[in-house]
Amino acid sequence: MELHELNKKVEEVREHIKNKSLDKALNMMNIIIKDKENAENKMVILEMGQIYLASENFSDSKIWFKKVLDIDEDNVYAIRAMLRVLCNLEDYDEVGLYAKKIISYKEKFKNDVSDLINFLFRKLFKYKESDDQYNINKIVKILEICKECIEDCKLKNILTNELEILNKEFVLKSKPRVLIISMTSKCNIRCKMCKVPLNHWDFPNDKLHEIYHLFPTLQKVIWHGGEPFLYQGIDDLIAEAGKYNVNQVVSTNGLLLNEERIKKVINNGMELNISIHGLTEQIYELIHCGGNFKQLINNLEIIKNIQKSSNVYIKYGLKFLVMKSNYRQLSDLYDFVIKYGFNHVHVNTLGHDSISEENFIYHNDDSDILKNVIKNSKILSEKFKKADISYEAWLPEFENVSGICEYQNRNERKEQKFCCYMPWQSLQIDIGGFVRNNCNCENLIVGNINEEKIDDIWNNDKIVQIRKNIINNGFDEKCALDCKNGRISNLYLKNM
Repeated sequence: MELHELNKKVEEVREHIKNKSLDKALNMMNIIIKDKENAENKMVILEMGQIYLASENFSDSKIWFKKVLDIDEDNVYAIRAMLRVLCNLEDYDEVGLYAKKIISYKEKFKNDVSDLINFLFRKLFKYKESDDQYNINKIVKILEICKECIEDCKLKNILTNELEILNKEFVLKSKPRVLIISMTSKCNIRCKMCKVPLNHWDFPNDKLHEIYHLFPTLQKVIWHGGEPFLYQGIDDLIAEAGKYNVNQVVSTNGLLLNEERIKKVINNGMELNISIHGLTEQIYELIHCGGNFKQLINNLEIIKNIQKSSNVYIKYGLKFLVMKSNYRQLSDLYDFVIKYGFNHVHVNTLGHDSISEENFIYHNDDSDILKNVIKNSKILSEKFKKADISYEAWLPEFENVSGICEYQNRNERKEQKFCCYMPWQSLQIDIGGFVRNNCNCENLIVGNINEEKIDDIWNNDKIVQIRKNIINNGFDEKCALDCKNGRISNLYLKNM
């Protein structure tokens, strides 16, 4: 077959692959390779590998890509494809060999190194969940190979941190990956279960440079309050974090949003979470004292319209805190979410540290309410799954639903080693400058930004001791009951 004719046939095969017509592509190739000369053509062999790869027949695709590399060991397309095949086959010994190869040609394979590392992280989390130490060790070796060639400081920090967690190190060279900041205690409403506005605090201006210093290596920042949009410098902080591609989340009551601010949030790809604890005017304004339900609904309509016209996807969440006042509205949550275009829903309850008449779990136990909440949550979970809407519910589990609730592991729990990675990955700066690792770590204050630099807090004696206790005992003795009794999922505690 003449070369120009062969090229034409191969182009047709590629079109079939592109259109997912894999049987047609394979039939054409089988005809082409009947010619012995064609069967030894590198381009033809490569295309056979691509067909099997597209059909997810990884074993056969490996055979064909190996043939290409026997002819041309530096073939970029075959190396890239072989790496993908080996990853899917979970052949980590050979993945390691090809990792060395793409690193040696890192200018050609710059994006492939990043893709490989991201793939390995996903697999790593999977193996950590199943405690598959054999594959964990294999992946760690490959990550060690990749580490030296990474120039991006954010990616390098992630990799350093993952290796520190796996090696159970107490003093870290990596910097925090997640920062949760309460920027101000000010709020435009007074929710009946919230005590934050009783304080008087703004994040100090002379400490802002320490936040800016973290942006280059930071993966995620969560802006909290009070109401974060009442902090005078919030727009500058959002803009600066955006320059470093930090994933930003803003948690707000939504009442101060306007068209300009909503566009800024959407155009910057930020995650927007709105706390709404009442789905009707009566219940909403009962819980959100001073809130205006009509204003909220107006803002939700604006967000919905801007999202539709901009055609930009953002994670847009509704946070619903279940209490005695609103638990009956849980059954109406699905319709509300669909109507206003949310794509993520988080349902939570008041924790052990919240002493309130609204707390139907820990301080005013009411098994009937809890059974009702769990029943409706399961129904919601199925509905949201069908609608492709993410649904998280942090609810207690109990061993039976008759009589008095028996919370799973409430007083006794199975000992689990290394149950939480928060002290290795995140810092939360609260009202007053107090620092802990997460909103659940109420009793684990590790410092105060008014007394220490954030960098110093990250490896001070208190946080190092907490890391040791978690590794040795599963949890620190002061860890939250919500975490110990299983209300907070392992996925949240261990995976970013």
